[in-house]
Formats: sequence, C-alpha cells, structure tokens
Amino acid sequence: MEESSSSELSRDVSVNASTSTSLKDEINIPSENKDDVESDELYSSFKDFGVPNVPDDVDYYDDEDDLFDEYGYHDESNCDIDDIVTMFEDIDLSTGLEVAFNDLDAVNQNDEIAVKFKSFKKFDSVSDPSDHHFCSPELLKIKGAGMEPTKKWTRRIQHEWRLLEKHLPETIYVRVYEGRLDLLRAAIVGPTGTPYHDGLFFFDIYFPTFYPSVPPMVHYHSRGLRLNPNLYGCGKVCLSLLNTWNGDKSENWRAGSTMLQVLVSIQALILNEKPFFNEPGYETFVNTTEGEWSSLCYNKTVFVLSCKTMLYSLQSPPKHFESFVAGHFRYRGRAILMACIAYLQGAQIGCPVVPKSEAVAREDDGNLSTSETKMETRHRRYPTFLRGLCCVFEQLLMELTLCGADCQVFHSHKAKKEAAKAASEQEN
Repeated sequence: MEESSSSELSRDVSVNASTSTSLKDEINIPSENKDDVESDELYSSFKDFGVPNVPDDVDYYDDEDDLFDEYGYHDESNCDIDDIVTMFEDIDLSTGLEVAFNDLDAVNQNDEIAVKFKSFKKFDSVSDPSDHHFCSPELLKIKGAGMEPTKKWTRRIQHEWRLLEKHLPETIYVRVYEGRLDLLRAAIVGPTGTPYHDGLFFFDIYFPTFYPSVPPMVHYHSRGLRLNPNLYGCGKVCLSLLNTWNGDKSENWRAGSTMLQVLVSIQALILNEKPFFNEPGYETFVNTTEGEWSSLCYNKTVFVLSCKTMLYSLQSPPKHFESFVAGHFRYRGRAILMACIAYLQGAQIGCPVVPKSEAVAREDDGNLSTSETKMETRHRRYPTFLRGLCCVFEQLLMELTLCGADCQVFHSHKAKKEAAKAASEQEN
C-alpha cells in the first residue's frame, strides 16, 4: 500500500486571515442568556465554495438529488415532542444496545437478507452502471470524456483496483464496473463517536481520461441535504486532495495520489467528530467556549440530517448495495434507535450511549469540564432539534421494523404508554 503523507491527511480547512475575531459576530450566535436558541440558525450564514473542477459549461451536479427532501421528511408539524420524549423516558438504554457484525456466524440460511449481508464483499466488480451519477450524456461534455483510454490509463485503474481490494478499511465498501473502468461507487459507514455514526454515505466516482494527471471526480449522494461544510446539497465534495478547495499545495492531488487516499480522507477528515470546524476560519475557535458550544449545536442538526439520509437509503438504496443497506440497518437498527432516545434525553451527540442515570452520575463525578457540562445542560433542549429528531425517529422506527431490525422494545413501550394514556383519558 502506498502510504498517505501526513499533509495529505491533514484537516482540509484553511484559516482565513480576515476571519472575524468573534465567532458570535461571524455566525450571529445570540447572547448566552437566551436558552432557547435554535440549532439550525447556527449554519445559516455558511456560503458555498467555488465551482467544481470541470469546465464552466458543464453542471454535472445538476440532477434529481438537488430536490430537497422529496419524500417529505421535513414535515415535522405532526410530531408531538412531549409524547415521544415521555414515551421512552424509562427505557433501559443498556439492554442489548450493541449488535456486532461478528455475531452473524450463526445466521439462518433461510434468512436471505442475513446471508447476503454476511457475504457482501468490501470490494467487488459489477456490470450495470445505469444509476451511476456519471453514466450520463452530460458526461460527454467533460474534456476528454469518450476518448479511447490508453494502455497506461488502463494499467493505472487496475492498480487502483488492487490497492482498494487489498487495503480498504472495514467500513468502506467499493463496487467497480466491468465494462466501465472509468466508474466506481463507494459506501462509507459513518464513524463511531461522530454525528454520522451508523449512517451510510454513498459516492460516485469518475476517472477522467487524463487521470492520474488530474484527480478523480467525486459526487456525493446528498439527496439535497447539506450535512457537512464539505458535502454540498448538489453533490459536490470539497477536498484539497480533489482540487476542489484551495488548500496547501502539499495537500493537493498529485499523480502519485490514489483513490484509496481519497476515500480514507473523506471518512477521516470530512465525517469527523466536530464537522462544524471544517468551515474555513472556524478552526481558530477550537477549544473556546463559543466554538465548542456552537459545535455541539451543529452536531444536533447534523445527526437529524444523517437520520434522514438513513431513511433515503432504506427507501431507495443505490444499485448493487441493496443487500448491504438492508443488512446494515437490520443489525444496527436497534442501536440507532437507542441513540435517538439517548439524545432526546440529553446525551451529547456521538457519545457512547449509557443509561440516563449513569450519564448524570458521570457529570456529578466531574468527568466533564464545568464549562462543557453547563453548556450541554443549559442548551440541551432545542425545540427545533427535538421536533426534528422526534419526527425522524417515528419514521426510522417504521422503516427499521420493515427491514427486520429488532424494534420490539420500542413497540412495547409505545403500546404500554398509549394504553395508559387512553385509560387516563377514559377516566376523565
């Protein structure tokens, strides 16, 4: 494996010398005495970066994914926050939370989803690229597209395949196309400890005719959701290694760079623990009270959007990843729902899920800094966040139940609470 230099895997943000000295001034954070700050206000002033690295007359990001939330998951008007929060307030978060993928050794051979999921390879070749983003007539407008590939180009792509097959991390899955060496699709599992945990994030890649003299083109399946400063709703991926952001020259694409480095960089640098600081200039506020509080708020919004992305994947999985999507959410569904409940109860996004009583005890023991504890306690209940997460929780519960996830404990709690509520109303 070609080792990635530390500069190539450094944080893909740059500090703007003209950045305001106050984060409050930059993103209009209200004064601290306003406890009902809406977390979605914090990202309202972020601006898009420049154009992608394609000719000006080609908008290869313009497709159906640009439509915002076409399934209607943004409609939160019917979500009763109090009902959902109180419905699961006494649920035991420590029981059966983790379901490891290694526990599939004794799968029922009649369970088609389990069998296919267990046998799903990290790297494999497929034949049909019909739903690939770059399998489009618009692609022919890109300089060099449609030209007969050279033997040198073909050998380089085959070299990329060998690297990926041998060195892919456990949480990145790739499919290449037998008849289209210029195309590739990747699925990245959201890392533990981040607001992206347990999510599936899909990317379509195109290797230009002049590759590797130029970087690959990467399109993110956003479904119109902007859940990271580096991942646009139009599908653009902003990364120095792709030459889509003006980072340090040492971080830019070179002929010796690889597709493996791109995928690892996306997972490590973009889908990270504190994506708020990916925004250029905001890293100057790392470890400041204002910056860390803003990061916590932003993570709340990100997690809700990540959950909506899960719903899209369940509803319409990309071709050749159907069995992987079904199996992943079947075996991680319970943990995802438990995390939602923990976050509704006040747990910090991305932190290990523990029983509510234990989380309170940890704060009392002083394991969290005083300022961090006060921040998270003071700004724990955000109406927009709670409403959004409650709404998406109900939809996730339905979809995860349909795919066979272990959701019995949630349905049991709902049934008991609803029966008690009905009995109380009847008495009155």
